[in-house]
Amino acid sequence: MRRFTQMHLHIWGLFLCLLLGLDSCTKNQAFRVKGELTGLPSDTLYLIEDEPTLRLDTIYATNGQFTYDISIDTTTMFRLMDTEGHWLPLFGKPEEEVRITQNWHTPQIKGEGENALLQEFLSSLQTTPAKQDSIVEKFIRNYPSSPLSAYLLSAYFNSPTKRGEAQALYNLLDGEIKDLHVLSGWEKKAESTEAMMNTALAYFPLKDRKGILKDWNSQEKRHTLIYFWASWDDKSKAERDSLLRYSKNISPKHLQIVQVSLDVDSVEWKKACKPDNEKWTEVCDFQAWEHIAVKQQQIKHLPFNLLIDKDRRIVGVNIAPQDLSKEIEKIQTP
Repeated sequence: MRRFTQMHLHIWGLFLCLLLGLDSCTKNQAFRVKGELTGLPSDTLYLIEDEPTLRLDTIYATNGQFTYDISIDTTTMFRLMDTEGHWLPLFGKPEEEVRITQNWHTPQIKGEGENALLQEFLSSLQTTPAKQDSIVEKFIRNYPSSPLSAYLLSAYFNSPTKRGEAQALYNLLDGEIKDLHVLSGWEKKAESTEAMMNTALAYFPLKDRKGILKDWNSQEKRHTLIYFWASWDDKSKAERDSLLRYSKNISPKHLQIVQVSLDVDSVEWKKACKPDNEKWTEVCDFQAWEHIAVKQQQIKHLPFNLLIDKDRRIVGVNIAPQDLSKEIEKIQTP
């Protein structure tokens, strides 16, 4: 009799759930991202989950507006990235919402916890943009236990010229922050990047889309940026598009860009290529990770770039597209 009564109570409980609505009987685990933005380069955005797992979702905006729900059951760290490689860190919790408004390049963030801290940081950065390095450094020193500090360190202190400052800031971070995916292998990458500087890159043959061998030796006063990407890697495609935009104002007399694809499918590669011109060349040998330069430099991830001088000496590693012009000017200045 007791078993029969318990069964009926269970059935009535389920029935009551249906009457009241499923949302009142099951916990909504969705994290919502809402946007109303101007200045987006396209209607496509990528939501990259960095922590606790690694995955990629695509968001499609309409006139800069979008609402996107993603199911999570724990605190999750994301990057919202456009098709040109610009990204914004976001921090999700079940049943929370973050809103991103105004211009994509100077956004306003409305949210809780780390997202509120992000807006505080962005406000200070927008007030005095010329002092961004000192603002980032101050933030990391003040918030060594914040995951936002890991994102800022990876974004603003990834240049070999900032190696000393970066290491000092990295040492300040709490242990669990150092273990985040966004800083995965950070120390080893920094050491290997530094080791590459001023070493010579061995010459290797390159074939363009017509199968013609290309000579990528730099001329006097001209540098070569060798950019490694693949049609199957969304992040490298996005950064390549950003690189194209930022390189337009640099004269071909000072820079040539060689796009080395790690594709194995010629059709997909050609479909994803950009038009060749005096400064920009697309090449591929369809050897993927077995490419001679990839193996020589022990490249383990995409995107990746090397800036070399006329003697094929490496003078820059993983230069951000927005810093390319500044790096070239610095090199050209006696």
